[in-house]
Amino acid sequence: MKINRKISSLKSLYSHFGARWIAFRIGYAIRMRSGILKQQIPSYQWQDRPLQDWIGPNFPTEIEEYANWRKNNPVGFLFNQVPTIPKKFKWDRDHVIKEADQYLAGIARFFSKTDFQIGFPPDWHLDPFLNHHLPNNKHWTQIPENGESDIKYVWEASRFSQIR
Repeated sequence: MKINRKISSLKSLYSHFGARWIAFRIGYAIRMRSGILKQQIPSYQWQDRPLQDWIGPNFPTEIEEYANWRKNNPVGFLFNQVPTIPKKFKWDRDHVIKEADQYLAGIARFFSKTDFQIGFPPDWHLDPFLNHHLPNNKHWTQIPENGESDIKYVWEASRFSQIR
């Protein structure tokens, strides 16, 4: 009976996603279980990656020097000037300020509807629904998907859904 269900599931996956997706998922599972993903995407502490690692050589790396350099050498991002908000989009400035103040107070909105206290700066390892912390000394590939916490609650804060 189990084999029939597995074959049926595989047929369904194949019909919905195709052979290429199935091959990708098999490869992903192999990389995950073998530890290759951990090597390909290593975790590290912030202090282990100074600013120089991110911006490369020939750039100032002291905070004040870099801030001044960036002011004098701006980089375009999606547009050259800040666009005006079209009149058809209604927004409440006070509401936006209230949401920003909440975030600074350590309250983040999860899944666009529920507020949780996660601290500021956010506690990136917290499942606020269960008030449970995932281990911060393990690579994400070593945390079981079907563990005590639902990983979606831990990852939601890093999605920055409050920034709309």
